[in-house]
Amino acid sequence: MTDVSGKHISKIGVDLGGTFTDLFSYDAENKTRLCAKVPSTPDDFTRGVLGAIEDSGVNINKIDYFIHGTTIATNAAIEKTYGVTPFITTKGFRDFTLIGKYHRESLFDPYQKKPEPLVKRRHIFEITGRLDSSGNVVEPLDAREIESLAQKIREMGVSSVAVGLLNSYANPSHEEEVKAILEKNIPNLFVSLSSTIPKFRALGRFSTAIMRACLQPVVKKYLDKLHERLNEKGFRGRLMMVTNNGGMIDAKLAIERPELLLTSGPASGVSAAMFISESVGNDDLITMDMGGTSCDVSIIEKGQPLITSEYELCFDQPVNVPMLDIRTIGAGGGSIAWIDEGGSLRVGPRSASSFPGPACYGRGGKLPTVTDANIVLGRINDSRIFGKKIHLDVEASKKALESLSPKTGLDLIEIASGILTIVNESMAAALKLVSLDRGRDPREFCLVAFGGAGALHAPFLAQTMGVKKVVIPGDSGIFSAFGAVIMDFKHDYEETFYSPLNEIDLNILNKRYYELDQKSLDSMELQGIDKERIKIYRSSQMRFVGQTYEVETSIPNGTIESHELETITNNFYNEHEKEYGLADRNLPVAFVNLRSTVIGEVDRPNIEMLHANRKMTEEVRLGSRSVYFDGSGFIETEVFDRRMLPVETRVNGPAVIEDEASTTIVAPGMTAQIDGCKNIIINLN
Repeated sequence: MTDVSGKHISKIGVDLGGTFTDLFSYDAENKTRLCAKVPSTPDDFTRGVLGAIEDSGVNINKIDYFIHGTTIATNAAIEKTYGVTPFITTKGFRDFTLIGKYHRESLFDPYQKKPEPLVKRRHIFEITGRLDSSGNVVEPLDAREIESLAQKIREMGVSSVAVGLLNSYANPSHEEEVKAILEKNIPNLFVSLSSTIPKFRALGRFSTAIMRACLQPVVKKYLDKLHERLNEKGFRGRLMMVTNNGGMIDAKLAIERPELLLTSGPASGVSAAMFISESVGNDDLITMDMGGTSCDVSIIEKGQPLITSEYELCFDQPVNVPMLDIRTIGAGGGSIAWIDEGGSLRVGPRSASSFPGPACYGRGGKLPTVTDANIVLGRINDSRIFGKKIHLDVEASKKALESLSPKTGLDLIEIASGILTIVNESMAAALKLVSLDRGRDPREFCLVAFGGAGALHAPFLAQTMGVKKVVIPGDSGIFSAFGAVIMDFKHDYEETFYSPLNEIDLNILNKRYYELDQKSLDSMELQGIDKERIKIYRSSQMRFVGQTYEVETSIPNGTIESHELETITNNFYNEHEKEYGLADRNLPVAFVNLRSTVIGEVDRPNIEMLHANRKMTEEVRLGSRSVYFDGSGFIETEVFDRRMLPVETRVNGPAVIEDEASTTIVAPGMTAQIDGCKNIIINLN
């Protein structure tokens, strides 16, 4: 890969998950690729990252870009492992973020409980001062009151604070004054302002500002330590972070905007799937990233991912930044099987992670997991070494699964089969949700499966959903790390702009979009991206007048003329109909938010060359083993070495195809074929 001046560029992509840390590096000049998969190290995740570098043999001194996807921010937000974070808001709104949207996650469940709030009520403080919806001052701030509050917060010993005042999106001056007083009184304090989140709905702005303040110390601590340890090893390149929108930003900006990392890990896998869409001859894809801890699913339509601005990490805790529409469920190779109070077999969401891990890892884990079930049923080779370090113990897996027999009355094989059936149904439900919830029929899409466990389960999910084609990409076990290497620079710039189309002032609209576009261009020039490689896409969140939710609508670039308003209106009608199945074309439409998305394109490797210099073995067939399939029992099944399968090879199920980081199951009645880019294409008859 080269930059605009023709200089050779070397990149390394590292995906840090809850169970494994994956690495992919490709040197275009020498046409070499280096990979690694090692256990993650929860006590200090930087050890796992450095371990992957050491295992891969990458010369860190020659790396220009280190592109990193991580679940650090996600885990901290879900597990509430961040420190005390005060929130300052307008007088009378102390309980606003605790009450939420006045709706229920499950309409008919009388026992449901709201998730634990990001900030406890005792850490929420009110101040006087008020703005109206136009940003005019109704009541001034009381500086002495804020000074007194600053002293109280200082005594709490916190490192970050969130500020969310009513209508600050229209006028940030009150929030900025609060920030100035806090910073004057409390050294080294990080202050998150809701006014920097350009959305007019207060709950989303406040929740996002709080999330940013909660995560900033966590992300800063991790990235500072990682950068320090990389520098000790001789790294002198740029540390970049994968972001929610499927792009990358500098790690320094990620520390200031940690909410952009909430889906950092899964986002790079979606970008990698977009990259291979042309080679597999299908640009309508459902992606499925199943690792050791969770399963992340998303949709790519016409070669582009679906975007959402209404992401909720937990129920009623919105994060209002543009991000890939990724849904996550607690279903991975390490998901633990258990018996509920009614005696029913359940799987997940709790995971064994990498330490102690599934029982078969031999690290002290005693609880039965999905990986243990796959081993007992012969789907995973029990002589394999996971992540180059973990020797599998099939007897430990059997013992763990048999611990469920007394309460269920099931034998070993029935338990193992039941675990896989349950986890497959859970993932199928998530896949259906992400498609049907956005008005898409999953049967019209191709399923792309990756992650360490994705290829094991995808064919069975496809059967459940009626999907006819499954793609297992080359390097599927480390696909998200590969996605980081081919990641583009990507930024989103937004602002609130409410106006019905029949009242629109085109001069103001064009001025606003011009300013957003200019910010986009400036951000890419700071990254050193040549203008020819910069692309800007405009969109707007629009709605019917009086409606309470918006639909993402494409907007033409350049100066918008009056005759183009009809095109914009029709774009909205079409998107609304696609999402919700209807659109009354007689109702008036309004702009709500404007967005300019800028992409700085990078050079990418030739996909066919990625596998050209693989280490070869002499035999395509590795032998056979007994594998269990529902409805057929155990069948003696041929096992193939994926690295040696020639292009256009056709494999009839049942079959097992193994590589360094994943195992693909071809069930009876299915056929698999190797395409020119070493993807496995499974067709369901």
